[in-house]
Amino acid sequence: MKNYNILFSISKVCFLKRNCQIQYRFIRNITFQKLHLTKFNYLKYNLQNLVLLKKFSHKLVNRILFVFSRKYSSNLTIEKYHQLADNTIKKILYALEQMQQDYPEKTIEVEYSQDVLTLDLGNYGTYVLNKQSFNKQIWVSSPISGPKRYDWIPTNDENDGKWIYLRDNGILEDSLKNELKEIIGDLKL
Repeated sequence: MKNYNILFSISKVCFLKRNCQIQYRFIRNITFQKLHLTKFNYLKYNLQNLVLLKKFSHKLVNRILFVFSRKYSSNLTIEKYHQLADNTIKKILYALEQMQQDYPEKTIEVEYSQDVLTLDLGNYGTYVLNKQSFNKQIWVSSPISGPKRYDWIPTNDENDGKWIYLRDNGILEDSLKNELKEIIGDLKL
């Protein structure tokens, strides 16, 4: 279990603004591995208040929150990660194959091999979904929104949760539905 500090980023701000010493002590001792959702939300609320008080910049707060929140997927065991990622990718695969049958006039080619799901939409571009076991993420490359890395964020227990892109809190299934709705039609996930 490692205890990480965000010493460099925050110390620059605190050095320039002497009145943020208390917030610095609060932030620097948080252990990433033990940061639960309630603690994360509490930290997020406090950091956003500091932005309102002009003690921290939006950019720094977003960087801090991203670093802290990145640790959620790493709490999964590798077996659990593979189970959740495989189930999600197969669910998306079946939905895309159904979409292929529902819209035969559209150019849709779906291929799944070696844990990589490829959706070729002809002139509209190609989507690629794959598992990144080392990071315990699902990576998506989209012709519309570009590359995104989704982390498993549990809601109540380890089995219940969503794959979420932590920079904009977008949910994997919702993002795919919205983008494909513009190009082809409804994706039934």
